Amino acid sequence: MKTKMTSPELPSPQRLLTDCHGLGGLLDDLRAESVFLVADAIGYEASGASAILEPILRERLAGRFEVNEPNPQWPGVLDCVGAIREAKPGAV
Repeated sequence: MKTKMTSPELPSPQRLLTDCHGLGGLLDDLRAESVFLVADAIGYEASGASAILEPILRERLAGRFEVNEPNPQWPGVLDCVGAIREAKPGAV
């Protein structure tokens, strides 16, 4: 008997995205006109994510919060939450 492998179900409207190039379409599907980016300050550039995501997010970027430590402390998390609330983005 063969067992069929399935992806875990995610609550709507959250979707699993395995290819960054599909991000623009996903944001369109979610009607997310603005995006707030939370990224590791060094890793975002070093991984190549910046080169892929910046052209996609250019017109939608509502704000950015750069994380400067591997395990952010609570005050840093609260700063990020405050920045997101202020920006009122359609997606984070």
